[in-house]
Amino acid sequence: RLRLGTGRNQMSPSVFVSARTDTLLTSSFFLLVAAVFATLLGGGLPRGCPLGPAAAAGYLVACCLALMPTIMLIKRTSGWLGGLASRHLLASQPLRKMRNRVKFEDQCWQLVIHSSMTALEVYILFVDGGGEDWLHSFRAIWSEHPDVQVHSKSSVHLLYLMQMGIWIVTALSHRFVEERHKDYVLMFSHHIVTIMLVWLSYTYGFLRIGTAGERHAHKPPSVLQPQAYGMRVCGRRLTSMCHCGQDSRPGMRQIPLVRSRLPDPACQ
Repeated sequence: RLRLGTGRNQMSPSVFVSARTDTLLTSSFFLLVAAVFATLLGGGLPRGCPLGPAAAAGYLVACCLALMPTIMLIKRTSGWLGGLASRHLLASQPLRKMRNRVKFEDQCWQLVIHSSMTALEVYILFVDGGGEDWLHSFRAIWSEHPDVQVHSKSSVHLLYLMQMGIWIVTALSHRFVEERHKDYVLMFSHHIVTIMLVWLSYTYGFLRIGTAGERHAHKPPSVLQPQAYGMRVCGRRLTSMCHCGQDSRPGMRQIPLVRSRLPDPACQ
């Protein structure tokens, strides 16, 4: 078993990961990525794809290469801005702890990618080419078998190749860059399964149901939830420990995170 210490790309000392499990997941990931590129180069593209095999594979490589520095830039920028706001606006400075700051950076990246992908999916479904007629009818989605459906919109293929690139880079970052948590194995497995689903959906022409399903799959991450960083919301102000009404216990002191003179009846 591997015992991993604290820090980036590491776990807390009390968490153990089987070396066999880690090797199995990593090998499965690289084999899956190889299968994705082999399929693209072998011409396994949906009907109507405006890209050739080499162009599709090249576009996926370009997405992966562009995403790596983009992720680092977004995380570093959000960490700097979050740290600045934490120091000057919040009395307890929750992002002073490196663990909270890393979580905040990771969630900011998730917020950016989910928001941008949702915008692209909305554009594909409602704007590009006048929208999709089959979107409002479940029967229309399957009126033609996916094997014979023609997908000529460039934006649809852009979405799928970007999705594969995003999840490939996310899995690489999860495995080799990011701080490891207790759900490391679960999330790594999730990334592998997601890549496989997007790849199979694209290869076998299930683009209609895939595009409609992805629009509902992108949910806001916990960056908008102060509880993820040790904060609690109480009335009009944030407190690091909030005990209201019957939940109040003797000896528990409220620590305001936002300096404010406004009275807060809910926390009396």
